[in-house]
Amino acid sequence: MPLSALVNGKEVIAAFCSDFVWKDISISRKKGDVTVECCFCGAPVYLRKRKGTKHFVHMPGQKSEDCAYVNESLEHLMAKSIIALACREAGWDVRTEAGGKGYRADVLATDDVMKCAFEVQWSPQNFEDTLERTFNYYRDFASVVWFFKEPPEIPWGYAFMDDIIFHMTQDEEGQFLVHHKRGIIPLADFVKAKLPKPFRYPWAHPISK
Repeated sequence: MPLSALVNGKEVIAAFCSDFVWKDISISRKKGDVTVECCFCGAPVYLRKRKGTKHFVHMPGQKSEDCAYVNESLEHLMAKSIIALACREAGWDVRTEAGGKGYRADVLATDDVMKCAFEVQWSPQNFEDTLERTFNYYRDFASVVWFFKEPPEIPWGYAFMDDIIFHMTQDEEGQFLVHHKRGIIPLADFVKAKLPKPFRYPWAHPISK
């Protein structure tokens, strides 16, 4: 169940579609006026909305066993949608399920010079795999932030990982919360605060005397 799909060959992110646009694409797909395909395996998908979260679903009997997005949980999709919307509201260009050199990010926010990936790890993942995947981002000059339902234990000597691995929970009302040493913060607010600040060369601004 990916957040993005190809609508007549153009990538569309479900979280960014208004209700009107979402309904229009859905009706047009049923009429055969547009094709809607998975970006990753090319299989036909249809549009669905659950608990306020828009997403795409592989058509029954046409799922690709090689597609990593067939069995994503609704909770994973909800968190990714919140992150993507928060990044866009902060003024970044956003792609979901975005591929790079040795990685595919749940959400990838970019500007003219920076890349920041956000990963939602709702299923268990050990520290070694997390570290390896983190360095895949670093090799591509991208920063990364991890949100874990069950964070791995960080071994001694890897203190830098404390600043990119965070525990995330979902309360009874469905709100995603990030547990930080300074408190418990709503996911969208945390993402906006965690995005890298633009780098400015010192000679780009006049020096006050």
